[in-house]
Amino acid sequence: MFFKRYFLPSVLLALVLIPIMGQRSFEDFRQRRRSESSQQTSGASFGEYTFVRTIYESPSRGYGRRGGYGYGGGTWTTDYPEADNNFIVGLREWAGTNLKIAPRPEAIEIMDERIYDYPILYVVEPGFMELTDEQALRLREYIARGGFIFLDDFWGEYEWENVQEQFHKILPEYEIKDLPLSHPIFHSYLDVEEVVQVPNVYNAMRGETSEKGG
Repeated sequence: MFFKRYFLPSVLLALVLIPIMGQRSFEDFRQRRRSESSQQTSGASFGEYTFVRTIYESPSRGYGRRGGYGYGGGTWTTDYPEADNNFIVGLREWAGTNLKIAPRPEAIEIMDERIYDYPILYVVEPGFMELTDEQALRLREYIARGGFIFLDDFWGEYEWENVQEQFHKILPEYEIKDLPLSHPIFHSYLDVEEVVQVPNVYNAMRGETSEKGG
């Protein structure tokens, strides 16, 4: 009787509380990150590395908690600016004093002359990016000067074909090729032994590692 009266209700209570506590700890972490990112100083960014998001034209709206609202509405706004600020917070925690990082991210249009001041450009959702000939020429010049363009978050045949089409405008004489993990770029600072495919959280919860068919 004691077992049924006290033990079983305790187990049931624990099973209810565990996911609630887990959700609370996740929300606490999220709130802490938001607080840290909101406390970053505003104004000009001074640092050896500045996170720069590329503003481009697209026919679609952005995704995410704030993407597409109040920032022009294009897919370049996906998860902007929260994701950028969170990335800076995480990078600072990881790098410590080994890397001087600007406290605020930047969002720059392709035709802005300031892009030449930054060695790395971040492009989100390039599967919907539409470049004019002038913009393609500008990015070609950026790459020729040693610039690096990081593409993030595009899925499915349509988006992949569009990425190829847009970058053919930039570098028509080159083909897009996969680099083996033995390439020096994967061993310049850290040794990358595996490239993990990361889907959105909803697909991941269903056990799917891709979106839109691949």
